[in-house]
Amino acid sequence: MSDDAIYGDPGTDTGDNTNPVPPDGSVYGCDPATDPRECAFQRWVDREPYDDTVPTDPVVITVRDVAQFQPSTSELIVEPNGWGIVNRPVNVFTDAEAHTSTGTVLGRPVTISWQLVSFTVDYGDGTVETHTAPGHAWADGEPWMPTETSHIYTETGDYVVSASVEYSAVVHVGGREVPVQGTVTVETGDAAVSIYWVKTRLVRGDCIDFPLDPGCEAP
Repeated sequence: MSDDAIYGDPGTDTGDNTNPVPPDGSVYGCDPATDPRECAFQRWVDREPYDDTVPTDPVVITVRDVAQFQPSTSELIVEPNGWGIVNRPVNVFTDAEAHTSTGTVLGRPVTISWQLVSFTVDYGDGTVETHTAPGHAWADGEPWMPTETSHIYTETGDYVVSASVEYSAVVHVGGREVPVQGTVTVETGDAAVSIYWVKTRLVRGDCIDFPLDPGCEAP
């Protein structure tokens, strides 16, 4: 089969080569000789509505094709307010979520849907964990409760927490969806956390009524 036999008008070609288009790619604005992948993508987008009885041309889009796009950045948050207590959960999470962005891929206007794949946290004490969700804030009345992304520090000190969010992507173009091969990882900013220890004592009351009791400073 000659080269020009595989290029037809996407709106009228019936597959029998009755309306061939020269391999200069003028219909698609690309040159099959130098840009075969781009032309294949254009033909795939412009083909007739999907018919599951006829195999369609395979179209592959990789993370390199969408390198011009980046998922939205997210904030790393530590509860309660950047501090914690030894042997009690410290809640670490991010506000990352599924979202979309727009632009051009292989000469076509597209919308890209970003979906969360994983959330990896370096808690700064030698512990690194990967989670399938970005976590969430403590609800009212639930401080110090463990969450799917919380962490327990066993020693006092100042730590730096860092994290990364991994996304998968789907390209929406010409009314069709093309999953992107590979994933994109975005780093969050660092967050500092200070861990303290707490001693408790049984007392008769507060230091106002009993200023000489243990833990109170005498006037």
